[in-house]
Amino acid sequence: MLSALRLAVMSELAIGAERRGEHGEAERMTRETLGSLLALRGETHFETLREMGKLASLLMGPHTTEADKVAEGYETYLRVLELKTRTFGERHPSALHTRGELGMHLARRGRLVEAEPHLRAVYDGRVEMLGQAHPDALRSLDHVALCISDQGRHGEAESLHRQAHAMCIATCGVSHPQTLTVLHNLGVDLRRQGRHVEMEPLYREALDTVLALPGTAAERILQDMGQLLHEEKLRRGPPVAAASRAPHMV
Repeated sequence: MLSALRLAVMSELAIGAERRGEHGEAERMTRETLGSLLALRGETHFETLREMGKLASLLMGPHTTEADKVAEGYETYLRVLELKTRTFGERHPSALHTRGELGMHLARRGRLVEAEPHLRAVYDGRVEMLGQAHPDALRSLDHVALCISDQGRHGEAESLHRQAHAMCIATCGVSHPQTLTVLHNLGVDLRRQGRHVEMEPLYREALDTVLALPGTAAERILQDMGQLLHEEKLRRGPPVAAASRAPHMV
């Protein structure tokens, strides 16, 4: 059994390996750390739950092609969610975070019908705990709208994105990266409906908003927007071949 200090080091090394693209090594170290934590702390300890979540994320990540590993990751997420809900409550930030991660991974793998209830539950939970206009709630609403749009329900997604955009302006301001990102996603909804004439002014509005800012502020906004859009691209991920998808389990 590993010591507490070595467990902490192993956990950080696994994160580093994952960032370097060494997914197999990251999985090996995470499994070793998790096994020791289960023996040392028990299944419901917060460190154990965190490590279980890391393993689940690794196994459901876009690099994983083995259906059995994806299925294991899915089941691990469900177990973490069950334990967190039982221990902390379903509206606890940690439980909502885990549910959100699961929803995002399902969406990335094209399992959009399964993803939507999880993403809606996260949004509802954050509205209840933080308020409808809180940035985390608005980000969750954006995720719901994106999932709906990816299912081809573009009109419904447009309505949600317009709602999110109006609240982002009221809460964060017109030049906030989250406001501009939602505006971009609203434009995507319009483009997917073939409404290019309506889409163009939205993109011009976003660009004009950024260009009107002082130089350093404009650079920061563009960098932040780029990061948010990059994260969204990672969320959607590359298409996963049907043969490599885990079986439908919900």
